[in-house]
Amino acid sequence: MRRSLVTATVIAAAVAVTAAGCGSSSSGASGTGGSTGAAASSNAPVESIKIVLGQANTGNAVLMYGIQSGLFKKYNLDVSYIVSDPTTTSAVLASGNADLAFSGTATAFLPVLQGKQTTSIYATSGGGAAAYVAGTAGVKSILDCKKMVEPASSIYSGWATQLKKLYNATYEIETVNAVALLVPTITGGRADCTTLYYGGLAPAVGQGLLHLIVDPTNRASLPPGFPNSAIEGLLWGNADQVAKKHDAMARFVAAMTQAAKDVKAMTPEQIVEAIKGDPNMSKLPVSTLVDSVKTDRVFYSPNDGVITRDNWNKLLEFLAASNISPQITPSNPVFAYDKMVDSTLLPKQ
Repeated sequence: MRRSLVTATVIAAAVAVTAAGCGSSSSGASGTGGSTGAAASSNAPVESIKIVLGQANTGNAVLMYGIQSGLFKKYNLDVSYIVSDPTTTSAVLASGNADLAFSGTATAFLPVLQGKQTTSIYATSGGGAAAYVAGTAGVKSILDCKKMVEPASSIYSGWATQLKKLYNATYEIETVNAVALLVPTITGGRADCTTLYYGGLAPAVGQGLLHLIVDPTNRASLPPGFPNSAIEGLLWGNADQVAKKHDAMARFVAAMTQAAKDVKAMTPEQIVEAIKGDPNMSKLPVSTLVDSVKTDRVFYSPNDGVITRDNWNKLLEFLAASNISPQITPSNPVFAYDKMVDSTLLPKQ
């Protein structure tokens, strides 16, 4: 049974982030910038790309590194981000306040259901990044969960349903309208478990409010049929806006590819050193950031960010099995790879 959980009071969560803009002009960058690879010609105009994030945490480390290190500037790009809850991502793009979304995959599909074509250009995460499950002290395993709380209309709802099937669990799934309400919902006694990216759970885990009961990095502990190859995060935008800034988007994807290579070559401590100047990261203890990066980094930019036709079809199968919408199926032509993915912008392998 799935029903919306209405809360009368918004309580500040330990995992909440400030919805403040963070630009590429931020001071205190501590990254090296690495090799720029196919950096843009100096004759290319400087273009801005604003990205809306569902959360600002170490799951966004590749993007933050590109900003803090100045790497994007080497591609003649002025990249910045704003933070908006995953449930409002589509509205932010529609308002023109952002060019791209860095979010869970489901949010790229929801506008299409309403007749608004979207274009995906880069895979930001995958393989179980949002399949962490945390519970209260009395919950020893996912089979003990009685109520799993999740944000509405996002990839997280996909994992709550997938994990329930994979573990043959019996918990009820409830939704809240903001990621920031997840931990308060549990500490307030209205749920005992939640599923999310580790970066979003780390503060609450570090404070002893929750503890992990499913860790997708421990592959041996996962049940048979776990979708290890699932794409979970995308950079995407409304199709008309992506087409309008096609040249800048191509440079941005090239820069993200280089940023991912740089980050994957670093230790967790080096990654944190490179991104700690980000205003949202500076709010957290370095030890918490390092702990988060150690768990998140394995999921960064799967397949070097390239969205293959095969992985797109597997994504559709994942979303179909998650019951996010009966219309999201591999056989629905409006969600076909050639319809929703701009292969001309994909990283070159």
